This record gives sequence, structure tokens and C-alpha cells, in this order.
Amino acid sequence: MRRFLPLALSTLMLVAAGCDSSNDGGGNGCGSGTMTATVAGAAFSAVCVTGQVSSGVLALGGNLGASRAGEQEQINLTLPGASAGSTISFGFGPTATYSKGTATSNTTADLDVYVATSGSATVTSVSATAAKGTFSFTGRNNAGATISIANGSFDITF
Repeated sequence: MRRFLPLALSTLMLVAAGCDSSNDGGGNGCGSGTMTATVAGAAFSAVCVTGQVSSGVLALGGNLGASRAGEQEQINLTLPGASAGSTISFGFGPTATYSKGTATSNTTADLDVYVATSGSATVTSVSATAAKGTFSFTGRNNAGATISIANGSFDITF
């Protein structure tokens, strides 16, 4: 799982740099739309969403912004071969992560990353500029702790 830490850290820093709690999408590097889920029983509703389709891979992310003393929470999905009506199980290739941490500077962060060990995403629609669907997964961090991400949905224009 250590190989995912640099990716998650860089993604967290990139998305966090362009988003804050007052940004509801459509500017500062954010797309528009929604990403919601239940994270360990608590509501997650992204204030900044991003996405793209490149070489047949749908990549999506949403974060809560730096609304609590610099603390960030983010969900990222990477879905190779995503097409309308497809259900993709997380594993080698398709991945999902939940990250939580505090950025201490532009290059470092106190970051806890949970990588999906089970779960899936169902893509309702996808195009070069938008994606819609649902997801859920169980993630595990380097210390072996697990977290449940349930009732996830995304409807993002990028």
C-alpha cells in the first residue's frame, strides 16, 4: 500500500490547492457537480470535485476543502474501461482511496490513506466531459485499520 501514498498525497495537495469551503465548483481547478458518501457513518459531501477521461480511464475525486483548520478529506476513484452501465470491482487497476489529513506545507502532510480492499463502482453514464454513478468500498490503511465508504454517488461535469 505504500506505493499509493505518493499518489494520494499529490492528488490531495493538487485538489486542496484549488478548493476551499467557499468553492462549490466551476472554478479554481474544480469541476461542477456532486460527490457524496457515508464515511464511517458520517456524511461526506465534496465542495470540490474533479474528473477526467483519458485513454479509457475515468478518474474522479472530491474533497471537503480546508474547512476544519486545514484538515482535508478526499475520495478518489480510478476506473479503467468505464462505460455506461458497467460495474467495476476495485482491485488491481481499478482503485478507490479515502484520504484524511492536514497539510502542513505545500510539500508535506500528515496523511492517512485507506486503499480499497473490496467494493465496486457502477457507472450510469460517462462522456468526455461528465460522469455519473455510484460506489462503495472498504479501505485499509498501512496500519491495518479499515474504514467503510457506503452510499457513494457522483454526478460530475469536468
